Amino acid sequence: MTVPDSLPPIASLMCGRYTFLTPTPSAEQHFGARPKDDAPVPTTYNAAPAQALPIITNAAPGQIQLVRWGLVPITR
Repeated sequence: MTVPDSLPPIASLMCGRYTFLTPTPSAEQHFGARPKDDAPVPTTYNAAPAQALPIITNAAPGQIQLVRWGLVPITR
């Protein structure tokens, strides 16, 4: 795979997936946030676009929310 010279070097390292293996109690303690509805935070070795994945937003910093992760394509 080649990366165009116009892209920053980090672009060649981004694969679009990540790992989240932190158990819910550890995530609560580390981030000072609790899951919405006290549901356990799912762990995954291969987080991919279109999955519901945990986030913490500035609007609700004390809450771990599950949202669908990915890019929304531009349609015309």
